[in-house]
Amino acid sequence: MTRTRRGAPTKGTSARVEEDSSDGTVMVECETCQEWANIDDTPFSSTQEAQAGRYTCNLCTRLAAMQASIALQEIKLRAEHSQQISQIKAEWEAAQAEAKIDRQNLHTLLSTERNLREKLEEEIGTLQTQIKKLEQTNSTQDAQENGDQATSTPRHDSGTPEPKHPSDKQFRSQWKEDIPSQGTSRISEDIEHTVELAEEGNPGTQVGKKGRPLKSENTSQKQQQLSADHKQKHPYPQTQSNDHPPQSKRTVVLGDSNAHRLKKHLRKAIHDQRLRITTKSGANLEETLHRAEGEIQKANATNTELQLIIHVGTTDLLNKADIKKTTDHLKQQLTYWSQKTPKHHYIVSAIPEPKARGQQFATACQTWNTAVQTACTALGPSVRFMSAAAQLTADHLDDIHYSEQAADQVGSQLGAWSFRDITDEVFGGAQPSVLGAFGDFNSDKLTDLFLASNDSHRLEIWVATGVKPSFYKSDVQCAVPGVITGIMPG
Repeated sequence: MTRTRRGAPTKGTSARVEEDSSDGTVMVECETCQEWANIDDTPFSSTQEAQAGRYTCNLCTRLAAMQASIALQEIKLRAEHSQQISQIKAEWEAAQAEAKIDRQNLHTLLSTERNLREKLEEEIGTLQTQIKKLEQTNSTQDAQENGDQATSTPRHDSGTPEPKHPSDKQFRSQWKEDIPSQGTSRISEDIEHTVELAEEGNPGTQVGKKGRPLKSENTSQKQQQLSADHKQKHPYPQTQSNDHPPQSKRTVVLGDSNAHRLKKHLRKAIHDQRLRITTKSGANLEETLHRAEGEIQKANATNTELQLIIHVGTTDLLNKADIKKTTDHLKQQLTYWSQKTPKHHYIVSAIPEPKARGQQFATACQTWNTAVQTACTALGPSVRFMSAAAQLTADHLDDIHYSEQAADQVGSQLGAWSFRDITDEVFGGAQPSVLGAFGDFNSDKLTDLFLASNDSHRLEIWVATGVKPSFYKSDVQCAVPGVITGIMPG
């Protein structure tokens, strides 16, 4: 097929037209995509009209329309985005301004609160100063009154100063604490004696509140004489001037995740208010000793007797720490604490010796426990070593961690050890060959604790219901020499 170009127009001014000489077909070229189309498929009716006009195929026409639509949509989106950005910016600026106002108001409130706190602290300081002055004045007056009574009233006691009147709250509180079974009768007896003083002093004397007679010049001398006679017949228990308030006690457990597993089992033997457990998963010796130093300083500041339980060492051995160096550091720190603060007590727990990590690791744990036990034994009674964890078998361990049964065993024994200080103070550190417990049915409930704290000794529990204290006294007198007996009256 041979095409004959007619007109040969310049591109962009008119359509290109070619005619096929074989069949006379006329083809028109699209000026956009340069594709040829039959003149019958174009809007031209003749070759001359096609040569004079411009032709764009339907596909290019639709494509141009779509491009124009897309461009229009982009313009609209840009306008919308610009509007949204402007709106967000305005809201952000408004929020910034509001936050600035809130900060200013907060600073004002904090300044006011600080001024009020400083003023309150000044007032508290003034009140404390006044209270101290009043206490000094009252103590001086009490000393003078006691001196006057000592010169006018004969003494028939052991030489200790007479207490103040039983209406004094401090005296009555101490009385109830020391002898609770006789406090009520003694106070009632004193009130009755006061009424007797009023009646014997003057039958017509008026009695005021709480049965106390109203003072008058005629009866004052006779009342003083009757009061002196009553004190001779009924002496009150004497208090020592150098008595101090009882020192609070606290047990603190520090160590790794195994120490945390002992928590609920320790609480079976130690009251919540006296026990604090501070642990960290993966804790090593250095950070545990640093934490212990803070606990000791806190106890010293609050006049608290501290029993510090340290359970650490497994992480150090897992990290290939030098056993001699770390145990020497532990011994040095325990020596410093026991000498600086001898009132505190320290218990170092053995670490488990698991064979799941290999015989080499188990041997390292054994070496650690032996070195720590030797160090604790050399430091005396205030530092102890508890070897329960080293005696655990593979059935009690989950890799290097305590199972529930092992935690119960170690925690119960550590809890029972918290009561051993009293035993050592009474018996001078000597361990009894036989431990006997006399008491009512409540004594039987302490069997587990006694067994946990006296695993190497023989324990005897004698229990009776509704027995009197005299029963225990007679039994103790007949006890075999060397038998140490704990008494719990019913």
